Amino acid sequence: MTNKTFNDLTATTSAASTDVVALWVVSGGVLRKITVSDLIKGFVSGGGLVATGGFTLTVPATMIAAGRNVTNTFTTTQTFAPTASIPGVYIIAPSGNTSAALINQYNGSDRQIFYVRGNLNRVDLLSFDNGAAEGSQLFCRQNSNATTPAPGAVNCIEANGTNAYLWPDNSGVWRTSPTNPTNSTMTGGTVVGTQTSWHEYKTDIAENTKYKQALKRIVDTPIYDFRYADTQMMDDEDK
Repeated sequence: MTNKTFNDLTATTSAASTDVVALWVVSGGVLRKITVSDLIKGFVSGGGLVATGGFTLTVPATMIAAGRNVTNTFTTTQTFAPTASIPGVYIIAPSGNTSAALINQYNGSDRQIFYVRGNLNRVDLLSFDNGAAEGSQLFCRQNSNATTPAPGAVNCIEANGTNAYLWPDNSGVWRTSPTNPTNSTMTGGTVVGTQTSWHEYKTDIAENTKYKQALKRIVDTPIYDFRYADTQMMDDEDK
């Protein structure tokens, strides 16, 4: 090969893995050649910028880069800051997936599992030994507006597509309705389970002005003497 100076060389924008470049070995004070493939396997220390296909990657001196197609363990908080029009994180399960989409662990033990499969959409809050304390919990917190607060609610869609919201009112009575409860509607809907005749659990809708109908209902309603179930004899408390 004819000897050439550096300025005699023709510039190139690409290189094969077997192409060679000159390398000055500082420890030996000699000039060597190295293939592009072996050069890329080397180490870059001290931090700085690495150009990768037109993009600039800032690499701190203590950083270990993560690869796309290998398992990565992150030891510090990862923050995702997407634009307003794109999702922050996508977990895309392949067709025929039999594993979980997301698993949260505590001290090596699974605690929460998100399943996304062809025949399964499920979130599991797993059991765990917590001594005499509480078990797994699911919180739907309230609208905390100072003027018009509203309860949190769970919506289970009926088979026909109708919403079925479930929530507690401020007196602890559970209610259900096809519409999400707001401050003005949280005492509406249908009461779930045992109902009581106590007036404080009821809300007046409108005055009933059908007086003849009201009197007829009184006449048509059977009236019984009764005793309380925990007593064996009639006394003054029995009616």
